[in-house]
Parts: sequence; C-alpha cells; structure tokens
Amino acid sequence: MDIAKCHRVFKKALLTLSLSTCILPVASAEDKTLLKISAIDWCPQICAQDSENPGYLVEILQNLFKDSPYIFDIKIYPWSRAISLVRFGSAQALLSPSKEEAPDLYYHQVPLSYQVHCFFKSADDSWVYKSDDSLLSKKIIIYQDHSYGNILKEYLSAERNGMFLLPYNDGYIEQAINLVRAKRADTFLFTLNSVTHYLINNKITDIKRDTCIKKDELWLALSPMHTGLNKQVTEFLDRKLVGFIKTKEYRAILKKYHVSFPDLNPQG
Repeated sequence: MDIAKCHRVFKKALLTLSLSTCILPVASAEDKTLLKISAIDWCPQICAQDSENPGYLVEILQNLFKDSPYIFDIKIYPWSRAISLVRFGSAQALLSPSKEEAPDLYYHQVPLSYQVHCFFKSADDSWVYKSDDSLLSKKIIIYQDHSYGNILKEYLSAERNGMFLLPYNDGYIEQAINLVRAKRADTFLFTLNSVTHYLINNKITDIKRDTCIKKDELWLALSPMHTGLNKQVTEFLDRKLVGFIKTKEYRAILKKYHVSFPDLNPQG
C-alpha cells in the first residue's frame, strides 16, 4: 500500500472514531423514555416565551429529571385542550393541575409546589370579599375548567350570577383586567403569583389583590391511558421530591421567581 493510500485509510479511521465518539451521548439520550407534557403558558410557573427563565415548575422538573431515565418535552396549549390531550393519552403528563381540575388523572404523593387563588379588583374599589354572600351582587370573572365548584358553590348555582366564564389561555389575565377597567366586571379570580408577575412586568398599578380564598397543591399529573408508565414515573417523582423540596436548590428556585403562598382570607 502506498503512503498516500495509507494516509487516506488512516484519516477515514480517525473520522469514523470521531463520529462514533460524538454519537454516544445522542444514543444515550435516545435510550431515555420521552414524556410528552401538555401545559399552559402560565408565568412564573411555566414561562413558554423565556428559555433562560422557563418558570419555577419547569426548573423543578429539570432538577428532578436530571440524570434520570426520563427526558421531557413541554408543549403549550389552552388549558381545556391540555387537560383533554392528557386525559385521552395523546400526551403522557399535564403540568400542573390541582386534583380538582383533573380528578381522573394519575397523581404522585408529594406535590411539586402550591398555588394560591385570590380575587383582584380596581385599586379604588372598597369592596372586600368576606363570604360567598358578598359575591351575589357582583360580576366576577373565572376561567373554564376552574376548581372553585365547592368554595363558590352558592354563587355558581345562583340563577343570575353575572359571571364571565373565560377560556384560560395566554390572554386571560389581560382580558380580565380590561373587563374590570371597563366596569363590565367587578373582580376576577386567579392564581396570585401569575397575576402579581403580570402586574409587575406590565407596570400596572390600578389593579390590586383582594382576599385569597384557596390554596392548591400542584402536580405533574399522568394520563390514565399509560398505566405502566404512570406507576414508574410517580414512584420516581416521590423518591426525588421527598429530598429535593428540603434543599437550598428548591428554595432558590422559588426565590428566583418571587413565589409566595400567603395565608388565606387576609383582607386587601
């Protein structure tokens, strides 16, 4: 074999070795189980438009699934569609419902975090929520597939309750604020950290928090159509969460996104 031919064979061998070395991490990733997760654009929990700050629930999942047998891919949908996709098996998991919002899904034992639901109103409005009775003369805004059926039972069952029932999507908070500003509605009910994040980022000072009435646990809920996977993932999450929620990394994530969970029923 001449020297030039030897050189070509040697280069080809090096190239083959180099490609094989590069392929190894990809093959390793392909061996992992992919979890297709349906979610909503729900900052600061899930921030679909910000790759550097993807939301505190997303960062919690990133920590939990690091060096695990699983990888995940989050797709954003309106809330009702996200629930439906998981319910019927087109996606394996939903981030991040309360159990009341999707009771037929499959849940782990240790929650990822919490959410607190509060009323919001015009800054110059002296009305304060004290009980379900105080709502009967008010027009309130709530979102479809909400979890307020028990706590607002009297109001929701009233024949003429003046309620606006809006789909939850990335325009929900803006639409609710505009209805209150236009005096078409008196108050809207939604999760504290999401509305606070929106008010701060948009420098809105004419809307303020009223009473907080509900606190929910938040979960990565699994589809009932994937029973074998459900058991594996929920057991994995519970093993990881028991230790992780006690770490400084977990606390640092909540602090980074200015997350708070105030007591219920403080006024104003």
